Amino acid sequence: MNKVDRPLTMFPAPTWTRRRVCDVGKRAAAGMASVSLTACVPGQSGPPTAKKALSGTARVSVNAAQPIVDVVVALTAEVLHTQPGASAEVENIVTASGAGGGWFDKLLVQAAAGTTPEVLAFEDLRGIPAATQGVTQPLDAYLKGGGVALKEYDPVAIRGFNLQGKQIGIPWRWDVNLLYVNRDLLETATVSFPKNDWTLDQWMDVLRKVSRPAATPPVFGYDTHAGFGGGQFNFWGMFGNDYLNAARSKTLLREASSEQALQFLVDLVKRWHVAPDHIKGEQKGVNFTQGNVGFALDSTARIARYRPGGDRPLEFAWDVVPLPRGPARSFASANGSAWYLSAITQAPALCWELIKSYTSREAQLKIAQAGANVPRPDVARLPQLRPADMPPRNWAGIDAAARVAVPFPVTASFIGWRDKAAGILLEAVDGTRGTRDALSAAADLIEQELEKERQRP
Repeated sequence: MNKVDRPLTMFPAPTWTRRRVCDVGKRAAAGMASVSLTACVPGQSGPPTAKKALSGTARVSVNAAQPIVDVVVALTAEVLHTQPGASAEVENIVTASGAGGGWFDKLLVQAAAGTTPEVLAFEDLRGIPAATQGVTQPLDAYLKGGGVALKEYDPVAIRGFNLQGKQIGIPWRWDVNLLYVNRDLLETATVSFPKNDWTLDQWMDVLRKVSRPAATPPVFGYDTHAGFGGGQFNFWGMFGNDYLNAARSKTLLREASSEQALQFLVDLVKRWHVAPDHIKGEQKGVNFTQGNVGFALDSTARIARYRPGGDRPLEFAWDVVPLPRGPARSFASANGSAWYLSAITQAPALCWELIKSYTSREAQLKIAQAGANVPRPDVARLPQLRPADMPPRNWAGIDAAARVAVPFPVTASFIGWRDKAAGILLEAVDGTRGTRDALSAAADLIEQELEKERQRP
């Protein structure tokens, strides 16, 4: 079996006790690409048996860091503990795809051959395409049978995995976009930490005070290029535009609010010079993680990575704050991962039992302790998951961002046009293309891809 590249544990190692069944723990700890599980021999202790005997085999494929995959391994073992007729194999979906990567393309090939994993976990960017291409199946019939209460989840997260009125996935990780703040740079500029209900004008004032483009190395308040592919939707949202219409059948980039949003980004570079001019090469050596950019737009997924013990711990004081309120509204985009059920599974009862286990409140707590942000508000806000001795400390700001969050405007072709459209729009930011021309070109690209969606059988 292939070895899994194991990142460092992202946030305090899980404090729960894993009951390893049939030596699962040793093999998971060894970083195997997949771990096979079966029921234990009689006499071993474990959770009570399921109400109904389960049978069949389930291949569980997870797109997550290894500490979280290990949690899934343990949860799977608990379900199978007293089920002699059932077995399962848990794998890291990226590692299991083999050399060359491209795991989602390989998943589509498997679907055509009828060999997809029975239970899958991956992000919403591919959740909609997987559902529209028949890789996964709607879960509404299973939900009617009970075991998963959607009302216990953030409703925005539930909406993120709903396609044409059908629930295609059960969220288990959920992140909101906000601004990461270099507190040291704010202190140097004698600027107070922003309030959670601040405005775009107030942010501009802070950016001007923090920026020192002539310094060595230069210091900027923001970098328009950093994370723009996924972060672009937030700026359009602040100016009152949802990027796509409600039916997700037409782009709104030709609207006046889109031009205002893009012009604001252009002005950050060309008018106020609070962001590096990439055409002039001013971005060289400039990066939020290096300590010379005041604000970075990113999701809450970065929290675990930036903390002490994460794989990219920051060496300066930092925190988070919601995006400022724009001319139209407060706004934040959100995205995450969900559990899906393969359309070709031969063991639906076993697979649904596993999904119920993976999305239970107890499982969500274990996953959160392993470093993930979860879609159950009652779990996400537990005091033990919000330690006072490490950043961030502005948890009220995270809650404020979550209250105004909306899902990414994902369509079946989303991953094919998002970054391409972002590249066109950045040409306007760099001054190599006019704003209206860039918006029109990006809109043409998106609408061509949306039309291709409609033409697919």
